[in-house]
Amino acid sequence: MRDWDKFYRENPGIYEKSNNISFQVMEAMKYTRSGRALDLGCGEGKNSMFLAERGFQVTALDISSVALERLRKLASEKNLQVTCITDSLDNFRFLDSYDFIMCNFLLHFFRKDIGLDLIKRIQNHTSMQGINVLSCFRDELPFFDKNVREHCYFEHDELRHIYDGWAVKWYSEPIGPMAKKDAGGKPLQQKMAIIVAQKA
Repeated sequence: MRDWDKFYRENPGIYEKSNNISFQVMEAMKYTRSGRALDLGCGEGKNSMFLAERGFQVTALDISSVALERLRKLASEKNLQVTCITDSLDNFRFLDSYDFIMCNFLLHFFRKDIGLDLIKRIQNHTSMQGINVLSCFRDELPFFDKNVREHCYFEHDELRHIYDGWAVKWYSEPIGPMAKKDAGGKPLQQKMAIIVAQKA
């Protein structure tokens, strides 16, 4: 398991250097305006801050206390209320329902059975008409090894079907560059599955 506190100490602002909010969050804003929001694996909280600035009551979860301390400081500077919880997603107990739950590129750190169970918990703790935003990796990445099936990656259209019965507002399986590079220094390509869905 990666030492995420060490990671954020050594790479301050690594995921927050761009001021651009995740495009899937921007897409979700077409279907919701306010309410209780839960940002799972929030990092230093760029998306959490965006939601708080728009009137959401935000709970931000991350395993790194270093990342969350930066989020607390920024929220305080802007007089925004963000509740920060230091915990791992597989340990987190959903005690409330939320109008907006976001989980971006986090599930692949878990076994597939745990990841699928986490999605069920996310769905079960979403209010009626609430929004889920999930961003995951597909199972065709070039760096896959023999153990990849033990982790929570998704087949073509699998994530969409997990949301059967919901109103799928937006779904895409884009391809984009990774931080990892091949022998020639060219970034490897990653395949993703991204969904914005509303509980019907």
